[in-house]
Amino acid sequence: MSRNNYDMTAREVIQQNWRKQILLGCEGIVFNDGNIIILDFYTTISNTQRSYYISPICDTTLSSIEKYNNDPWVEVTIHPQHIKLENGDTIYCGEGGMGNEGFVAMEDKDGNLKWAFFSTQSNPFVGIDLMNDTIRAHSTYDRYYDINLLSPENIKISNIR
Repeated sequence: MSRNNYDMTAREVIQQNWRKQILLGCEGIVFNDGNIIILDFYTTISNTQRSYYISPICDTTLSSIEKYNNDPWVEVTIHPQHIKLENGDTIYCGEGGMGNEGFVAMEDKDGNLKWAFFSTQSNPFVGIDLMNDTIRAHSTYDRYYDINLLSPENIKISNIR
């Protein structure tokens, strides 16, 4: 299969699933063309202070994920709060089927998914704010996830309290 045929097929699969409120259930960011950035989470402890970090560790594709996992998809529930941007894009947040899963997603003005961040370590996201070019997603773990709109792999995690 040529690269262009793969991109079209991956795009169609991603969009069909998004319309059914289904996302790729791996720790990372899926883009509408089938490219994926896998993310690594880690925690450091200094005295009683915990700090949380997230960083990209590799690029992959939908085809590669499906090669090793025949059902990597997760049903999601979209939280009622969303943000409509001036260009017509909309930002959503919510949760996966398990209590520990959360997501933040951006779709274009036509309802097509542009990208989605999915995490099994965040807990559900129950609110979002827009601060310039950054989405601040509120996790039920009492953490903020600051996600850059233009490069969503740039995420900073901080404690709410």
